[in-house]
Amino acid sequence: MLFKKKISVEHFTSWLIALHADFFGPRQLKKDAEGAGISLEDLPSPENALLEWAIFGFFTVTTGVRSACGDNTNLCDAIMNSFVTRTYAGLVNGEMKIPEFPDYEESASDLYRRLADGGMKLSDFRDLPKLIHDRCDEYTEAHARCEDAKSLRELNKAVSERVMGEAARMPSGVVFGMLATRAWIECAKGIIEPFRKFKFKS
Repeated sequence: MLFKKKISVEHFTSWLIALHADFFGPRQLKKDAEGAGISLEDLPSPENALLEWAIFGFFTVTTGVRSACGDNTNLCDAIMNSFVTRTYAGLVNGEMKIPEFPDYEESASDLYRRLADGGMKLSDFRDLPKLIHDRCDEYTEAHARCEDAKSLRELNKAVSERVMGEAARMPSGVVFGMLATRAWIECAKGIIEPFRKFKFKS
């Protein structure tokens, strides 16, 4: 493509928020859990499962953006700073405004409202960046232990244990882990695609 359409970091961040809510919101969690034969209502803490699922999504966004930006660390930092800032505001307010993508605004707000209603306090939100950082390290290490791109057993196990707890030890937990890493792959692919079509405004 000779000329690329320009896009702002804020507009792209809105799209990332919409993508994250679509792949890692409550509806997709329920779908993947049921696909693995797990009832969220039977878990000790469905709210914690949703939080861990959303955090796995944050890990997916982080790795996808870093991969897409390559050596352009300034662009990567700008995108991630915008994403984290707006995510924090969404958690505090219990809603998410993404007027550029009205079809996804309701599902995004539903995710942040449920996280807020799940008993998380403002102090927990302040701890969220560290929690995301720790989980990203954990998932990165798990991914590094995988033998190749086709074998994601360690990552499957890590995300299933965090989201499903004790249920991860059951065969259904293994299936859930596989569905989770499939979402990770598809979402990461989706993040890379706009970088081929758009040029970021300076």
